[in-house]
Amino acid sequence: MGVFAGGLSGQVVVKPSIKSKTHPSLHIDSIYTGNETIVYLHIVNENTEGKAWFCADKNIDLVDVETNQKYPLRKQAGIPVCPEAHAFRQYGEILYFQLYFPSLDPKVLEIDIIERCSDHCFSLKGIVLNQKLNEEIRSFEKGVELFTAGKYQDAMIIFKDLAENSGFKSTSHFAYATYILPVIYHQLKEEDKAKETYQKLVRSTIREKAYFLRKIHEIPFFNELRYQ
Repeated sequence: MGVFAGGLSGQVVVKPSIKSKTHPSLHIDSIYTGNETIVYLHIVNENTEGKAWFCADKNIDLVDVETNQKYPLRKQAGIPVCPEAHAFRQYGEILYFQLYFPSLDPKVLEIDIIERCSDHCFSLKGIVLNQKLNEEIRSFEKGVELFTAGKYQDAMIIFKDLAENSGFKSTSHFAYATYILPVIYHQLKEEDKAKETYQKLVRSTIREKAYFLRKIHEIPFFNELRYQ
């Protein structure tokens, strides 16, 4: 998604996927990457005991995961600099703020944001900057939700699309889609398609292929196929 401001153009990633974070109630709303990098965040007060507060240290790094290059924080807005802090007045209160970093190389696909402080430091790791990859991850998460709920037909549609059309074949979600598709067909009693997609799994070069083969061979139907 393109955005234009002050005559300068850049890209905005909305609600990027995050692999892990220290504070569950801390969220990234969007990230602007252009002549500078602006991270728009909010934190929700979910504390029910005592006084709750939040601040951001001046020492915060944005890190390119692939190269480990660090981009130091330039400024922050909407949030006090530690040791000063925002005191929440009530449960559920939301604090919106922004962190400003130098511009990134357009090739940077994944970043970490790490606060370097003495106590209660926050970090957000594995933040995906590629909008297409974010869309695939959200689709994958929906597929997992449907599969877990036993809605195999709906889950199959999502995982089939990922297995056939993913633009990120080195990712873990593509590997899982390749593995789970024959399992779903088996659940739906479509044995010919289960066999066909199982053979694609066997011939694939997915991440952790040996692990997924061990897992699928725990199902007697597929364990018998390995000896045919």
